[in-house]
Amino acid sequence: MAQSDLHERLLARPTLAADRTAFDMAILASMTDFVQEGVEVVNLIDTNGHRVSGANSQGLACYEQAANALLCMVDDPVASVASALAASPTMTMAHVLNAWLHLLGTDPGGDVVARASCDAAAALDADDRERAHIEA
Repeated sequence: MAQSDLHERLLARPTLAADRTAFDMAILASMTDFVQEGVEVVNLIDTNGHRVSGANSQGLACYEQAANALLCMVDDPVASVASALAASPTMTMAHVLNAWLHLLGTDPGGDVVARASCDAAAALDADDRERAHIEA
């Protein structure tokens, strides 16, 4: 499979939340194709087509679940992002999301957790987009 084929799959991603699982499976299948062809996959791609530094597949799945829970105001995004960090402690965007969730909350100690998460993210590998999230 050519890299342009993966790019086309990303651009054709489903827009309905119900189709996200099918999209995730297509991305994982694409990654498997790349590995089988001997191309090293260094970073995973999220469902929005963005590179996610420091993630493994389990961490990315938990991160996506946390982001979806936040957007839909369902379930427990804090628990999901904690699972993402447990699975992928070097996942930059999981630290960023953890910081954001603690800033949104009403817990007086949330700012301390948010600062620690931002500091942890700042020490990790990140691309320009991820750095902008850290700085925000």
